[in-house]
Amino acid sequence: MKKVCFSVVLVLSTSVDLFGGLMTYTSRSQFQSLAPGLTMQDFAVARVMNGADALVTGPLNQFTDNAIFKPNEIKPGLTISSSGSTAVGNQIYVAGVNTIGNSAKSIYTNGSNATMRLDFQAVSAVGLGLIGFTNGNPPRAFNLTVLTNMGTRNFTTPSIPTAGPGFFYGFIASGGEVINSISFQSGGGANEGLANLEYGNLPATTTPVPEPTSFAIFGLGLAGFGAVRYRRRKKLAAE
Repeated sequence: MKKVCFSVVLVLSTSVDLFGGLMTYTSRSQFQSLAPGLTMQDFAVARVMNGADALVTGPLNQFTDNAIFKPNEIKPGLTISSSGSTAVGNQIYVAGVNTIGNSAKSIYTNGSNATMRLDFQAVSAVGLGLIGFTNGNPPRAFNLTVLTNMGTRNFTTPSIPTAGPGFFYGFIASGGEVINSISFQSGGGANEGLANLEYGNLPATTTPVPEPTSFAIFGLGLAGFGAVRYRRRKKLAAE
């Protein structure tokens, strides 16, 4: 019986939200196979040289017009802001390639105590290319808060790399749930960054499924549940 109970606990510890319509993905390829054709946003157009950087005042959206971004270079339906920094307010740090270890132009909060927020117009899928800056300290996990029409959900990522293209973390909503905003912060010790993102709505015929590892764990839980039912039936037959 103890082994059966352990299997049920494993079901509840998967990365899939079994009680709502929101699933998480760390495989970009699987996410894109389920949510093709989303709006892609990167920061390659940012007017900052490789190895250089710049500060811009947020929020950033399709109407932004400054020395770094021009109108419609931030895609419609997306607003990017940074808040909570006690020193610099809503400033966003824009890094050219290889400025702080990043392999693509990226944006960061301008303070390790700040929070980056992405606002959408009720979308069903969002994929994030997350990157951090820790000034030589170990990488930090990010705490993500997802606001949907059905409530607030909280997630914690693995440690986010401080170099390269970043770490992928995606969300797909279903069952009438839609994503309105995503906020992330490290809890201190890391400037939260974004190398790219994709967002939009699923094709009408798409049904989101968990990642393969989640299927395996879910199956183990179902096997345990079946064992409980079998033992109960056997006991009743003996009586």
